[in-house]
Amino acid sequence: MIRRDLPDGAPDGDVIRFLDNRGLWHSGYTEGEQPIRIPTTPTDLIPVRKRYVIAKVSNAKSAGLTRWDIYIVFFFDQQRRLLNYDIMEIGAGL
Repeated sequence: MIRRDLPDGAPDGDVIRFLDNRGLWHSGYTEGEQPIRIPTTPTDLIPVRKRYVIAKVSNAKSAGLTRWDIYIVFFFDQQRRLLNYDIMEIGAGL
């Protein structure tokens, strides 16, 4: 759906409408340190300023006592146009 409805270069307002139309929680457009990082190299520990919208799909799946949420981080350029996005599953529970 993302690739089909949000081409590269889509304005941030289109991303917000895409999320709102699907009833997904989102942060709104934000400028600051990269929101979700999993450091794998020493340079990953250095905060990087980004332009982004975070979205969350709650309880996307569950297994036993663990539930999984899906986080989507949409990244933008200086003109608030979509550059790319990352999708991550994050589990919580036992």
